[in-house]
Amino acid sequence: MRRCLESNEELLVHGANGVCGPPASSVRGLVGWAVVAALALVLLGRRARRRWLIALVLAAALPGLWCIVARRADRPGHADAVVAAPRALDAALRRYAAPFAGCVTVRDRCVPCEPIVRFALPPAASCAAPGSVVIEPDALSRGCRSVGGQLVCGEAAP
Repeated sequence: MRRCLESNEELLVHGANGVCGPPASSVRGLVGWAVVAALALVLLGRRARRRWLIALVLAAALPGLWCIVARRADRPGHADAVVAAPRALDAALRRYAAPFAGCVTVRDRCVPCEPIVRFALPPAASCAAPGSVVIEPDALSRGCRSVGGQLVCGEAAP
């Protein structure tokens, strides 16, 4: 089964309403089962047809329900875990930028981090000695640390 919105990074890039479907190979198999189910419904009597139709609709909804309740990063009961990494990155950026009055240069290679960086650091005006921030693709999962006067988030961070 294909991964879909199972990490903070996927949620930040695609949004909480992001969707993705099953792999193409499983769709072909589902079409076959749908044809068999449709034929069975046609052959059943009226009363039995209603019951089977309800059962078929409920069975079709189970995979989606499973993804929402058990697989997605923003599933019920995990709200704190979803916001912990973005909140930590935001706090680290704001703490580092404070002594520079927000005047920092950013080298950002982390697509999911872009909105966090945009909100944490105001647009920098030209200044004599800006701070330097390096944000690598794995910044959300690895955290940040100060290295040689610059803030490094991601690969080089522990």
